[in-house]
Amino acid sequence: MSVLDPFTLEENQMIERKETFNDRGLKTLCAFLNTDGGSLYLPVRDNGKVKETPLTDEQQQNIANKIISGLGVQPNIVTHTWDNKAFIEIKVPKAPNPVPFKGSYYLRVGNTTQRMSQDQLRVKMLNNVPWDSQICNGVSIEELDKTEIKRFVKAGQEAGRINAEVDPNEPEAILRQTNLIQNDALTNAAILLFGEEPQRIFSSAKIRIGVFIADDRVVDDKTANSHLFHQIRRAEEILKSHMQHGYEISDRKFTRKEKWKYPLPAFREGIVNAVIHRDYHRQGAEVQVKIFPDHLSIFSPGGLPEGLSVEELLDKHPSIKRNELLANVFYRAGLIEIFGTGISRIQKYLKEANLPELKLQDKGHSFVVTFNQKSMSETSQISVSSDILNLRQKKILDFAKKGSFQTSDIKDHFPDVSVRTLRKDLTELVERDFLITTGKTRKRKYYLNIDKQ
Repeated sequence: MSVLDPFTLEENQMIERKETFNDRGLKTLCAFLNTDGGSLYLPVRDNGKVKETPLTDEQQQNIANKIISGLGVQPNIVTHTWDNKAFIEIKVPKAPNPVPFKGSYYLRVGNTTQRMSQDQLRVKMLNNVPWDSQICNGVSIEELDKTEIKRFVKAGQEAGRINAEVDPNEPEAILRQTNLIQNDALTNAAILLFGEEPQRIFSSAKIRIGVFIADDRVVDDKTANSHLFHQIRRAEEILKSHMQHGYEISDRKFTRKEKWKYPLPAFREGIVNAVIHRDYHRQGAEVQVKIFPDHLSIFSPGGLPEGLSVEELLDKHPSIKRNELLANVFYRAGLIEIFGTGISRIQKYLKEANLPELKLQDKGHSFVVTFNQKSMSETSQISVSSDILNLRQKKILDFAKKGSFQTSDIKDHFPDVSVRTLRKDLTELVERDFLITTGKTRKRKYYLNIDKQ
């Protein structure tokens, strides 16, 4: 028995005072269970005064029995005293699943108890079942991409994660073995992984890739649709098309040579993690990839799962899967390794490529992974043969390391050179892919193409 001043018990979302215990008290406890838990104090008046007559042991037992029979939970009843008067605190925790009282569900809103609407109840019910495990009504196996299912099985068998005896020509058996069919119906995960047109049902389940030359200048904008396996392949194709700009100089001719600005395995891991761990409850939000000259960011809708921080993510941590079915299928396909090691593998790829460490941001509404290039001060001087670029052009490239510029910005550095000659130098640098340009005539700006080193 503890001493507690009842006048300090201001009613709020987790505290309520009642003079007597009846159905109204049970509704309040029901609301506590369906919100964040809470405490009901008896017999305490609205003004905070404790009633003269305390509750007997028998009355307290009757209250406990009513709670057990009416709500199906065992309450924690604690006795307090104040001014030589006893009163009780009935404490209940937040329930893992919605709890009804006499067929209705209640929520705590501020210091009031309110009946849940059908929409509120539906959302609360669904939130207790992982999104990817929920049933997707109205879609049959005939609407799935059988070729992709076969590709998945063969990839899994090559990775040693699917039994060699599994027949890739038996899609229904495969879907059942991976729990993508539950209660004889396809799950949301099945549609995302193998549906021919999943965006018909889940319009935001796609990857949008934007290429930026500056924060306010988009030079390319593409969207990867279809099922998740195709989206990942398409996103990688788009990224490669914007990284394949390196050149090797030989006999005064430019020979195209593939040169990846970011390790492809690191990017692939980042994209796979984004589509696996995103919050699919967030409609209207897609996975986004933003490619800038000096960095690349992947935005995944929804922050980190509850119980996981950025600091823990950078260290050894347990795998907390928001979409377990999706994670399991990608693992079986050989696209991810042991759960919970994705970030450490990306860091390893970046270190091997001599690139800065990965930057992670949990913004609540999204989780952002950023790959950075080295700053200009860290990169080596641009190395080209003297018979390829003239001295002015080399000086222009050194000037470009400071940021974007216009022709007028560099004129003072070449007082004896005409504007016409400088423009010719700039045109050659653009044609040879050392500079990138935006705008027209007098508003034209030049940027250093850091792919060209």
